[in-house]
Formats: sequence, structure tokens, C-alpha cells
Amino acid sequence: VPVIRSFLLQLVLDHNSERVKEHLRHYFERSCRAVSQSDNSLFLLCVKCFEDALSKSFSSMTSTQKFIEAAHLLERAQASLLEGLQDQHISVDYLESVAQVRLVLCMVGDILSQPGHQLNLYLASVTEKLCTNTQLNNSLDMGPAIFLVKYIVRKHGLSTLRRVEIDHPWVIPVELKQGEKEEETLDPFVIYSPLYQKVREG
Repeated sequence: VPVIRSFLLQLVLDHNSERVKEHLRHYFERSCRAVSQSDNSLFLLCVKCFEDALSKSFSSMTSTQKFIEAAHLLERAQASLLEGLQDQHISVDYLESVAQVRLVLCMVGDILSQPGHQLNLYLASVTEKLCTNTQLNNSLDMGPAIFLVKYIVRKHGLSTLRRVEIDHPWVIPVELKQGEKEEETLDPFVIYSPLYQKVREG
């Protein structure tokens, strides 16, 4: 059933996204009491479908166009997310902004993870403002900054995150750095024997 719902929602979004969003707004307004804030299945479905629709629109753009559009999306999404913090109920516009942020941060994460990357300065600046906004990043469990960190680590590895941090220290939230334990020197060799331990520790 979730797969069918996702397919249908994606299909209608592809054909008339504004009309679909208007219907979703009415649905959310009427069912705000019935839909629990802790029941994220419908919200997640909308976010995923918005992401897919946006990804398709990006596929026809040049690299320069993608950078400019991505930066504009982040700016608008940040304003929408900040407004959403004041609302008691999740709106369609808020979910669309979440989808925009997720998609663009994934794109930024992939670019930053490439050695010798050339990230558009405008997009880099907007991304930094989003990831350092204290209102949107007030938790070590969620927020744009944590999402970007987790994405880079999961897809490209912790060593890549450390390399990215050298040129872009804002990538890792200050609170996360403060909470880190002292780094230990890890033994790259998985060898366990009394003789090896004497050599290693001697």
C-alpha cells in the first residue's frame, strides 16, 4: 500500500504539482487533529515525493543552473523552516522545504567529498548560513547540519568528513566538536597475539 500511495502521489505531482499541493494543504488542514505529529508515515511520503519531483527538474539543468537554483532553494527553504518552527502543525510548504533542503544538502555533500572540488561560492555561502543557524540546528539529533554530517559519513566515510572539515570547518557543528571525546590512535592492523602485542606496546 505505501508503494502504491507513493507512486500515485509522485505521478500526480509530476503532472500538476501546484494543484496537488493545494489539495494536500486542504487535507492537512481538515485532518490536523486526526494526523498525529508523531505519525510520520504520511509526512515522510510527501517529503520523498517532493524530493523525487525536484530531482527530476534538476536533471535537465546545467551545472551552473543547478548551483544557482540550489542556492535559491536553500534561501527560501531556510525562511520557510524558520516560519514552520512557530506553527503547531506541519504544513505542506514546510514538508516541501524539508525536501528541498535534503536534496540540496545531498548534492553539496557529494561535491564537497570530491578531492579538488569546486563548489559554487554562492551555494557554499548559503549552505554555511543554513548549517550554522542556531534556531534550525539546536539539537545533536536533527537539523540541516547533522543531516549533512550523517550523509557525508554514510556515503563517503568519516575520513572524507575530516578532510572536508579542513577547508569547510562549518560542516561539523560546534556542539558536535565539543562533545567529541579525545581521539584515540587506532591500530590499523587487526592482529591479536601475545608476540604482536609486545612489539606494538614495546
